[in-house]
Amino acid sequence: MQPLGSSQDDIRRMLDTLRTGGRHARVGILFSGPGCRACRVVKSGLDAARLGAGSVVYEADVITNADLADAYGVASTPTMIVLDGTSVRGRCTGVDPSVFNDLLSQHARA
Repeated sequence: MQPLGSSQDDIRRMLDTLRTGGRHARVGILFSGPGCRACRVVKSGLDAARLGAGSVVYEADVITNADLADAYGVASTPTMIVLDGTSVRGRCTGVDPSVFNDLLSQHARA
């Protein structure tokens, strides 16, 4: 899992990759928060490779990436969304890492 920087350039670069269908055209974003115990549980059990080859999972702090969290309607942490291009393909929230891994597997790039 790659941390998503808080700068607008980092976010713009990720979104540009999605729009142009680059090698990371399928992207997972795990929204987490500082001090979020459930986020640590999910991260420790998350298997980002389940999203498939050529895909990437980012971690975005909801405090430093508040605009991005708002844009995707993130109301609680941990929340994960899976994007294919600019379309949201899946979303989950909770504490059980297996639910997050199932979401990644469900939307895996072959």
